[in-house]
Amino acid sequence: MPEPEILDEFPDQKRGGKYPWNEWLDGQVRMLRKGEQYETTTASMRAIASAAAKKAGKRLRSKEVKDENGEALVIQVYEPED
Repeated sequence: MPEPEILDEFPDQKRGGKYPWNEWLDGQVRMLRKGEQYETTTASMRAIASAAAKKAGKRLRSKEVKDENGEALVIQVYEPED
C-alpha cells in the first residue's frame, strides 16, 4: 500500500477559494457569466463576491444581469469612504 502524501499546510477550506479574487477585485468593471466564471446561482455568487471584497477591505458594487447570453453578475470593487 502506498504511503499517503504529506502536505506542507492544511488546504484552504473557505468557500469561494476557487475564484481568482486578486484579479477580479482590481477595481475594473467585470461581467462574470454563469456557466463560464461560476456555476452556483447568481444570487449566491453575488454574496460570495461581496464577502471576498469585504475580506480584502473593499466594498462591492454589483448587479445581476439577464440577457440573450444568459445570466451574469457585473461587479466592481471600490475603496470604502471612512
